[in-house]
Amino acid sequence: MTEITPPSESPKVSYTHLVSAETAYYLSGPQQGRPSEGNLSAGTKVAMGTDTMGSYVFVESENGIKAWVHTDALKPIE
Repeated sequence: MTEITPPSESPKVSYTHLVSAETAYYLSGPQQGRPSEGNLSAGTKVAMGTDTMGSYVFVESENGIKAWVHTDALKPIE
């Protein structure tokens, strides 16, 4: 009988910031002149990445969205 090994879990994300007010997110970058792909709700936890583009930063949200958001929309979790 062959033993089945479960797939390894992805690394746990450490959420460091909250979205302070509903804010637009952009999946491929915050280029001007095009609409956002959606909005993150106020209170959504995000892990802030190190990639920045002007006043935008790349984040991963608690619901799995990996996108660019304006840094003014984020506040540290205390």
